[in-house]
Amino acid sequence: MCTELMATVESRNQLTKEPALHLRALNGSGVLHNGLGTHCDTLLESDNNFGFRLTLEHSVDSSTICALRGPTHLIKFPPEAVPSISEEDLTDKVVKAGSAIRFDVRFNSGSLSEVIWSVSCAVLRNDSRTTIQPSDSLTKKAVMTIYPAQRADTGKYKLTIRHVDTFIDEVTNVTSGVEVYVTSVPARPQGLLTVSHMSSTTARLKFKKPLDDGGQDISHYEFEKQEAGTGNWVPCGRTKDANETEGKVEGLTPGKKHLFRVRAVNGEGVGEPLESSTVCFC
Repeated sequence: MCTELMATVESRNQLTKEPALHLRALNGSGVLHNGLGTHCDTLLESDNNFGFRLTLEHSVDSSTICALRGPTHLIKFPPEAVPSISEEDLTDKVVKAGSAIRFDVRFNSGSLSEVIWSVSCAVLRNDSRTTIQPSDSLTKKAVMTIYPAQRADTGKYKLTIRHVDTFIDEVTNVTSGVEVYVTSVPARPQGLLTVSHMSSTTARLKFKKPLDDGGQDISHYEFEKQEAGTGNWVPCGRTKDANETEGKVEGLTPGKKHLFRVRAVNGEGVGEPLESSTVCFC
């Protein structure tokens, strides 16, 4: 009596009718060992566009080889999970410069998946500031960190899950995007810091606005003075608001040489200074 059946399993896409994969399977006690551990009857009832054609070749017991060529059966398998990304894990962020941009995103996909992070159409890779943790079929998480964040990291970030279905030789991409906005102190004011209307104790300073406000509105500009050679910077005035790009400084020491500088201020703090290029004598 035959106790085992040896079979060739040919996979075939039922839409294109093209063969895709060939497997060898051993059938014992009515169970087809196809890696899914599923009974043949259950497989025959499933309904999708992809199936396997099973042709019995021969059966084997301990003493006799039965030369059987059995009937051909169409066996269909359930499709793999449709890839998806957890939108609640991927939300817009406002991050301070110097802190971390971090995403820990759950996703659903089959066993063979590739995780791709990109920003402004450029694919992100591991470097001195960027860490992309490997993902596998068990964790089903896409984790990416950029530290320390810089203003230039502001942009549209995208997560793409590339799923490979080896049964039908098909690749499916699922992509979700998120905005990241990095804030910082303002950049240095532009141009030269010009000094005019000098008197024994006062002067006027003029400058241009910074190219970058740090992602927040500039509130005003602050002036500082230094008696040449002391290295000690002392506040000596400010503008009323961000629209003013010149102002009066006071409290200068008569007969002394002075240096001046100006810095922009926003909600994140005080930016880098623009210093006068020459020593001014009062």
